[in-house]
Amino acid sequence: MNEEPSPGRPVELRHLRAFLAVADELNITRAAARLRLTQPAVSRTLAALERHLGVRLVDRSTHHLALTADGVAFRDKAATAVAAFDEALDSGRLRTWPLRLGHAWSAFGPYTTPLLRTWQERFPGTPLELLRIDDRTAGLTRGEVDAAL
Repeated sequence: MNEEPSPGRPVELRHLRAFLAVADELNITRAAARLRLTQPAVSRTLAALERHLGVRLVDRSTHHLALTADGVAFRDKAATAVAAFDEALDSGRLRTWPLRLGHAWSAFGPYTTPLLRTWQERFPGTPLELLRIDDRTAGLTRGEVDAAL
């Protein structure tokens, strides 16, 4: 498994979850157990996140592990991002608001009607809004949509 985020491969949710577990536990072995991963996998994931951000998030020594000032500042941002993601996928919450699906003009074409029909059959209590937003992320990074194609 490639642990390295790069400019072409953005940081993934697993990087944030690994960092938050380490930040909570202040121990990579306990964080790994909590995540049901191996200690080396969590260490690699954390190191990859630090390389991607260009800062040290965790001060590692033989006797203790502590968050750096950058780690403390990043912890709140990472926790907010993970909470927003988890909330977006909360099935109970999906019933209370429409799912906004952003797409480029050519993403659906002749599949629009079948998609809407299938969505209505499978998820009758959750409205689906298709929003045509012609940019690379279809409005996802600006929070205009909940998911994008």
